[in-house]
Amino acid sequence: MELLIERMFAAGFLIAGLSHLLHPTLWGELFQELLQSRHAPLVIAVYSLPMGLLIVAGHNVWAWDVAVITTVAGWIMTLKSVVYLLIPQTLRRVAPRDFRGRKFTGIGAVMSGLGVWMVYGAFLRG
Repeated sequence: MELLIERMFAAGFLIAGLSHLLHPTLWGELFQELLQSRHAPLVIAVYSLPMGLLIVAGHNVWAWDVAVITTVAGWIMTLKSVVYLLIPQTLRRVAPRDFRGRKFTGIGAVMSGLGVWMVYGAFLRG
């Protein structure tokens, strides 16, 4: 089960990173529009919480290798979702006021690099 979760998350992280890298303006526009809604924290949490809980419950691996990235990401997604669901106004305090495409290009580059390393670790390591 741990390996399945690790593989799913690694592949999804790489794909999302490439999307951020290839379409930064679109991602910026999405978050700009989403943050105009007072429901944004709930929407973000509803999408993040299930994957975060799946990772926390089924991949709580604290070994010093690439697998720990999945575990840390799962805990971050879970905690962020809990905060957004219980204290929704938190998002307004932490979210940038203006999203720019360049920011998403940088985020996409980091996510893609980590994603390649995670995919290698999950699918190709011995």
